[in-house]
Amino acid sequence: MSQEPNTNALTFGNIEDILELAQKQLHGRFSDPEYSYVHNALDHLFYLGILECRAHRGNPAQILKECLQDERIVLDRHNRLQGKILLQQEMIYDVSESPENFPLRHLILEKGISLPANNFRPIYHLVDDPEKLQAAHNARRNIAGATTRSDSSSPRTMTGYAPKQHANKSGSNHDKLYDAPSPEHSFPDGNITLAEIAAFIPQSIKSWDIIDRIIWNSAKAEDIAKLFNKHRAMPAGAIVNNTVYMMMRGQMYKRSKEDVAYKGWTVGTHQHITKPDEFDPHSISVTGFRRPRIFANRSDNPADPVPFKDLANGVAVWPEHGDALDLTRCVSWCVANPEAQYFYPVDFQKVLHECLGGPVIVKPRNEDAQILSRLRVAGGTYKPRDRVTKDLSDDDTDEHKRDAVAHSEKRKRSTRVDGYVNRRKTLSSRSTRASRTSTARTTTGNSSFSFQMVDSEDDTDDNAYQGPKRTKKNKAAPRRSERTKKSVQYDDGAMIIDEEEGELEEDQGTEREAQKNDSIGDEDDVDDGENDEIYQDE
Repeated sequence: MSQEPNTNALTFGNIEDILELAQKQLHGRFSDPEYSYVHNALDHLFYLGILECRAHRGNPAQILKECLQDERIVLDRHNRLQGKILLQQEMIYDVSESPENFPLRHLILEKGISLPANNFRPIYHLVDDPEKLQAAHNARRNIAGATTRSDSSSPRTMTGYAPKQHANKSGSNHDKLYDAPSPEHSFPDGNITLAEIAAFIPQSIKSWDIIDRIIWNSAKAEDIAKLFNKHRAMPAGAIVNNTVYMMMRGQMYKRSKEDVAYKGWTVGTHQHITKPDEFDPHSISVTGFRRPRIFANRSDNPADPVPFKDLANGVAVWPEHGDALDLTRCVSWCVANPEAQYFYPVDFQKVLHECLGGPVIVKPRNEDAQILSRLRVAGGTYKPRDRVTKDLSDDDTDEHKRDAVAHSEKRKRSTRVDGYVNRRKTLSSRSTRASRTSTARTTTGNSSFSFQMVDSEDDTDDNAYQGPKRTKKNKAAPRRSERTKKSVQYDDGAMIIDEEEGELEEDQGTEREAQKNDSIGDEDDVDDGENDEIYQDE
């Protein structure tokens, strides 16, 4: 009995021959321009492998293994690129998992060379991704519909702004979910996540039992608005939290006529309503939920069932991971199998058991609280509009107080600075006038006095004063802050200031003046004495 050859027994020559043969088969299998990426990538891959074999570089078995792995990566990449092309055209050219589509792997199997078990993962296939198929289908339909509707007068367009007939008098916040299924559908027996409600049956938010469930699980109107804007296409424009609030309040008003606990209902007061004993915050079941009451004067009959695949209309982002559960699976399967005639909500359990093998076990990540937590952490560009009656929180109040105090302090500092500037201008002006008058009132005499000069920042250095700039004797350091009063010390030979002149200075409230007559005939210096005190020597 013959034994299959092992890759470890292959030589560089054997690997080179296999790669050259795979290169030839490649040219015949992927010669069409639609497979240009596969052709070029694999041709380059095999060429590099041949060069390594000719250079006897590395291990022959390792070279073959790496080429097989890279071959799979190239074909997987090709199929993913086709998924992007599907958004623009319906005809694509993906490759299947058939061995003929893998030139090198096919040769290895034909030659009977054994490969390690489970060595290669399956490549990506669009048929296994119904969400992308539906998204691509909707994208192509919207593009085609936009071209067709450009010359049409259809009342409900899926692109652009909201049609006028769906806008109320105060704006365009009316009927934002007109493309969603009717709110009068009954609920199926099963589990539906909060994200699935927002994506596929958003009008069901008007149900009394749905309102109880989401609010008692800490949901707010702005959370529901974020979910709507995230998962729905919203052709009439993004929905705001006040619109969601009004959707719930209308139903709670009708409910208050039967239960006084809901009288004067708000989202805040709902938290204080006594929960029934059967309420379970971890449950996402909608079994037995009541549908909304839309028209009080009409018979309370449910809306006609709709095809399951039609629930995907208007969905922009499909629920995934913890947000998705049985309803997402049902819609995905029906979209991928449009020939199957299943209707929501009557065939919900039928699709689950006959087509999908039964419902999925609910995990903590599927619960409302965790979905809301992920939504709030993720954030987003949507900013809900604040309600007019919103009260400031304690933090907001403190922040406003801090702003008011900071503004007041800023005004006080500005007032002090302005006053200081004006005062400096006044002192400068007085100094100028004093320098002019001192020349005319200079007296002659043999007696003179000397004193320690007090420097000033405004010391007669303005444009009007043109006197000599002399270095002052025993000049003190310039003052950099506000002025302080200093007494001037005189020598024994200081002259007595004329009483008439002192009275004049006192009446005018201006700076004191002094005359100095040095023995060598120095010219007089005038000191800015606004805050100085000059006393007569006894």
